[in-house]
Amino acid sequence: MQAAVEDTLQIEVFEVVREVVLDRIQRDVYDVYNPQRYVRRSDDSPDSGGQGLGDRNNIVFQLEGRATNTTGKTLVVWNIAKFNPRNNPHEAFSTARRKDDILQRLIIDGWSRASDDSSVWQQPRPFIENANRALQKGGEHHNSLEEAFETGLARHGITKKK
Repeated sequence: MQAAVEDTLQIEVFEVVREVVLDRIQRDVYDVYNPQRYVRRSDDSPDSGGQGLGDRNNIVFQLEGRATNTTGKTLVVWNIAKFNPRNNPHEAFSTARRKDDILQRLIIDGWSRASDDSSVWQQPRPFIENANRALQKGGEHHNSLEEAFETGLARHGITKKK
């Protein structure tokens, strides 16, 4: 049973989470302003150049924790997009939980070192927190998450009692 749950988390549930994170990146990061000094890499479409925050291949996961009778593993999702090499890389920004999520941390926490804190790009844009909120019970995508979990378990022959 635990193997089926872990497989479901890694396939069906992760896909729903990734789509919600991409939606929040669009709404919380890209839609709030249009950059004046650079071209966004945005997503994985050919004309964007890809490899940006909105590139689905940059959203990755890891199962953390130890499965027990009362608790399971946690699906941890983060974005590994790197700074655009054509722009200033801000290598000094070092509060990232992982070395591969520095750009994500900059966007989530904002750039407080800047001299003009009124710039939109410097303000915190908590897209991961907002995605998490949308997936929680009562959130706009909670049903999608439940459906994904049921679909994944059904793929393993495990169905919900009615």
